[in-house]
Amino acid sequence: MTIAFGRRRLILSLVVVPSHAKSFEVPLAENATDRELARLNGAMRAAEDRVRWEVNAILYGGPWVR
Repeated sequence: MTIAFGRRRLILSLVVVPSHAKSFEVPLAENATDRELARLNGAMRAAEDRVRWEVNAILYGGPWVR
């Protein structure tokens, strides 16, 4: 939130911090070589991109959305 005081502004931000830390465990990454980690990262990135594309298609429409 931004509150203007003439030429000056006060910017307030709220940050929610979880009470317990979440652990991110990927069993396939244990004892993996650099090549295996790169392949794993590519697969995870493709899944994230797929979700992003689907959300954009729903929000903005496209020839593939009816």
